[in-house]
Amino acid sequence: MNKLERKEYNKQYAQKNKEAINKRRRLHYADNKEIFTERAKEWRKQHPEQAKIIARRKYIKNRDKILNHVMEYRNTHKEEIKERNKRYRENNKEALNVAYANKRARRRSAIGSHSADEWKELKESYLQMCVYCNNKFDKLDRDHITPLIHGGTNYIDNIVPACTSCNSKKNSKSLLLFMLQEV
Repeated sequence: MNKLERKEYNKQYAQKNKEAINKRRRLHYADNKEIFTERAKEWRKQHPEQAKIIARRKYIKNRDKILNHVMEYRNTHKEEIKERNKRYRENNKEALNVAYANKRARRRSAIGSHSADEWKELKESYLQMCVYCNNKFDKLDRDHITPLIHGGTNYIDNIVPACTSCNSKKNSKSLLLFMLQEV
């Protein structure tokens, strides 16, 4: 039997015995699942762009099934999800505050954003003190030196820590106007 005949024979065999072949493959996969999982993980790590494309295609193909599964999970695990979200909010207050501040700035069409780490470093550099009254506070607000409403950015270099009282007094005034009124 030459190469072409062998190829044709294998093709016909595969067509005739499709169910048996698939059953063997499923059993082999089940017996060696860890190995296959590890190989797939390694491949995704080595080919991130291709993996992303494949995942996207798979999502598009199975979108309705995936969304139904997500909704079903949410409906059957409401309390668990609620508790997990509560724990996350408690453990990540600062990050959520920064995310909200960035969202608020975007709504006002301000350019720029800053991270929770940048905000934390800024407060530490000011020793947790309000820039305006020089008192130390556990909770400080972000004050935009040039207010967002006057075209200020939301980058960290336009932000200073201020106590709630001073931040409220300054409101949307420029730094110069506020300092002149305070003196």
